[in-house]
Amino acid sequence: MEAALLQEYAPRDPLAEYLDGRITLRKLRVMIEHLPPGSALHRALYGPWGDTERLLHAIANHGGALLTLTNNIQAAKAKQEQQQFVPIPGLDLTEYQREQQEQELDDAEERVDLLAVLTRAQVEDDDGATTT
Repeated sequence: MEAALLQEYAPRDPLAEYLDGRITLRKLRVMIEHLPPGSALHRALYGPWGDTERLLHAIANHGGALLTLTNNIQAAKAKQEQQQFVPIPGLDLTEYQREQQEQELDDAEERVDLLAVLTRAQVEDDDGATTT
């Protein structure tokens, strides 16, 4: 965090300014929230790849899978051997990204449970009868 602040706001030192009382906590928070995507903080949280690199990686893998599928269809017609698609390996997820994925899975499970409860709830219609 400190490296990202020093890199972005040089020659200022926002953390030292906050500790000395020259800026408020709110101003320090705003400075941290508006660090650019390529900052040291973002690289530490999300890894060295940005959105562009991740998108290009996905496009390359999907394009390769589509090409392999097309070749296998042609090979099947010609009674030739099928190929196996091997995806281009990407970067390992950072600890932060793993935690985010786990949180998203937990949230999805909670939504499914809530929907299940809501669909089982009894609803009273205009005649006073209850239906489930």
